[in-house]
Amino acid sequence: ASSDEKWWSRRRSKRLLKEKKAEEEQQQQLARRNTWGGSKPGKMPNIERDREFFHQVLMKDYFAEHPTYPLKYFRRRFRMRRELFLRIQEDLLTFHGDKFSQKRDALGKLGFSPEQKLTSALRILAYGSSADRNDEYIRMGESTSLAYLRHFCEAVIETYGSFYLRKPTADDLKLILSLHSSKGFPGRLGSLDVMHWEWKNCPTAWAGQYKSGELVCVLLFF
Repeated sequence: ASSDEKWWSRRRSKRLLKEKKAEEEQQQQLARRNTWGGSKPGKMPNIERDREFFHQVLMKDYFAEHPTYPLKYFRRRFRMRRELFLRIQEDLLTFHGDKFSQKRDALGKLGFSPEQKLTSALRILAYGSSADRNDEYIRMGESTSLAYLRHFCEAVIETYGSFYLRKPTADDLKLILSLHSSKGFPGRLGSLDVMHWEWKNCPTAWAGQYKSGELVCVLLFF
């Protein structure tokens, strides 16, 4: 073979080796990415939930200057006043901003807002509903809802635990005793007694939730 043919042969061999090496590196990167839970062959593509639009809906419904739903609806649906919600949100952003602040994803799109994250956690706690239910209104997937529920509980315990989740002090005991005394129960700190009242006109749809062992609907008063 001529020198030109040998040169082209060596060049072709080098190119094939380079392509093979690049292909192996690509396979290794794909294998590593699959262990991270990234894109996989045959995996269903992500659902476009339009979270930015539903953030605006949430703000207009409850957090605008003139919200769609009055404050009494906020109190009933969030189990707290809006002022308390905003105070908790401010504290969590101050001490746990890495979890609750709004960030951008890998594509540059805005992620969930602090209002969406807290609303998702509080709806699960307030109603005892499943995490999947948040997908319809907040547009947050089940696994993400559960993750922020865990972050919320851990952050609240860490932020407020030393003050609100402690043993009562002497001043706390005086306040509790005075409150019970004003209601006709002097000297009482708490009560484990339960009264069972039969609910004669219990709606049929609710009967299964309130039936006792005697197959009658009862209400419990602590």
